Amino acid sequence: MLIRKILFTGSITLLLTSCMSEKVDLSEQKLDGQWDIIQAFRDGKETKTLTDGFFEFNEGMKFRTNILNDPRPYTYELSGNRIKVESDPIVNYTVLNMLSDTLIMKTEIQKLGFKFISVKSQQYESTQE
Repeated sequence: MLIRKILFTGSITLLLTSCMSEKVDLSEQKLDGQWDIIQAFRDGKETKTLTDGFFEFNEGMKFRTNILNDPRPYTYELSGNRIKVESDPIVNYTVLNMLSDTLIMKTEIQKLGFKFISVKSQQYESTQE
């Protein structure tokens, strides 16, 4: 079990460091769907309190998440590797890396730094077909 955790953490670290300098190509179509948080960091320390969280991007540039205690959908804007969510207060996410099934983002909420590693929900994709 410890070896699996070390290998997983090492893989994520390698993924992050190898792709940090690459330009992230964002589009509404690539973001579309639900992204389930599998690992989250608060001020650089892993936290388990957000691992049941998700981010959802829908048609019409609508964003929803369950990590901010506000389930309402909000409009979002894309600019480079940044996602600006028009909530109150406005929340800005920076996409560090995006693959077809993995989304890594960071943000600041109430002066705390957060990083989220999320994967595309298989359940969401099957309900959309």
